[in-house]
Amino acid sequence: MAGLAERLGEFPTAAIAGLEHLVHLDLTGGAFPDVPDEALGALVRLETLHLGWNANLEALGARLGQLEALRHVQVHHCPRLRTPPPEITSRGSQAIVKYMRALASGATMSSRTKLMFVGLGGV
Repeated sequence: MAGLAERLGEFPTAAIAGLEHLVHLDLTGGAFPDVPDEALGALVRLETLHLGWNANLEALGARLGQLEALRHVQVHHCPRLRTPPPEITSRGSQAIVKYMRALASGATMSSRTKLMFVGLGGV
């Protein structure tokens, strides 16, 4: 499927349906905005997923975290990606998989901001 990816405007759900023995999927350079949950259900043996260099990718489906064999997710150079957020993707593949597993189990993620109050002298 590599090479075809750059022509894809949406995730190739129908093309991968029924490929339960698929171990590696490389869709580097695609142009799709998300990886839908329904596309991932049959990929029970998927270990590696490459989605890098996709300028339109905004979100990975939470079901990705239910794929027990998944060990490596590559999303380099996906500037619009929000799920998982940049603070997770910057930590590498293991952090991405761990984050997606937490989402799949129903966890909600939040961003915390550290805030420091500086008082006025004498108060």
